[in-house]
Amino acid sequence: MPQEITDQTMVIALFQGRPEALGWIYDKYAPVLTGLATRIMGDKEKAEAVLLESFVAIWGRKETYDATRLSLLSWLIIIIRGNAKNALKSGTYVDFNNNDELLNGVGEACNVCDCSSTHNTEKSIKELFGDLEVDEKAALDLVYLKGYICADAAAELGIPLETLKTRLQMAGKHLREGRAK
Repeated sequence: MPQEITDQTMVIALFQGRPEALGWIYDKYAPVLTGLATRIMGDKEKAEAVLLESFVAIWGRKETYDATRLSLLSWLIIIIRGNAKNALKSGTYVDFNNNDELLNGVGEACNVCDCSSTHNTEKSIKELFGDLEVDEKAALDLVYLKGYICADAAAELGIPLETLKTRLQMAGKHLREGRAK
């Protein structure tokens, strides 16, 4: 991250809907946020999953941030803390099984959707995931946007867990190849 990018610049870019804002925020604050999530979750892998889910939430809740009331870091901490505590309490977090390829391919793309309503979710998925296969979109919707753990998403779709994981991997591959919009 270039030194000249301030929190104010990141917030402005976030409000403008520029996805690179999430990258800048991640570059600057991921170590602190990962540390917090790890302390709460007690497990680094689960904490990293919560961190990714939290970045989806940050994008989806960007309009709720009020810079006159909280610093950017304080707002991020509130989101991470809440997501980690909810994940710990309910046991529902995205299980990425250390799949870095999937994280790189899908994680960034999922950061650009506003999931505040069913209508907006459906619209965002259509715009975001473009020409992906219907089954790939359904898997992404449940796991990344609705927060299902993989086993629950597979059950919801009526498919074996391995099939779900394959669909997620293929979606990641297609997103990296630019097959999606």
